[in-house]
Amino acid sequence: MGQIAEQYKDSRNFVARIELNRKFRTNPQPFTAWLFNEIDFHETSRILELGCGNAILWRTNQDKIGPNQSIVLTDFSEGMLEDAKKVLGDMKDKFEYQVMDAQNITYPENSFNIVIANLMLYHVPDRNKAFTEITRVLIDNGSFYASTFGKNNMKELNKIIQDIYPRLNTSKLFQMNLD
Repeated sequence: MGQIAEQYKDSRNFVARIELNRKFRTNPQPFTAWLFNEIDFHETSRILELGCGNAILWRTNQDKIGPNQSIVLTDFSEGMLEDAKKVLGDMKDKFEYQVMDAQNITYPENSFNIVIANLMLYHVPDRNKAFTEITRVLIDNGSFYASTFGKNNMKELNKIIQDIYPRLNTSKLFQMNLD
């Protein structure tokens, strides 16, 4: 994970990608608002987010977080968790934080009603192991929410760059292995 760890040692590169999406998205609703609305939260949900990044999902939707929800934010990068606390500001104490790998979730069985993996599973070397861990920590009838990039993500930007720099291989810049 050396290259990934370097890429995500803090949220600078992550924020740059979010800003690129914000500037060029076609959906009038921010992705984080749309995603949050798709999750079936309950008043007393115990929630685990794997790969929380800088916690923008929670900052964007701060007015929708229930007072009796218990939320654990995790990331394999301590720098990301520090940035998450900064982004969350005065609401940072509402959350628990833990450096964690999705392949080794350090909570007992049946710990969470909801597990969220937002735009991060393509970084996990052994997704089957992560899915086993997610299943283990979810309660019976718990819910797992995951999002990822589509196959044609950033195709327009790839085309523009290819037109300007035809010798540059853009496939390595903006496409991810989704196998």
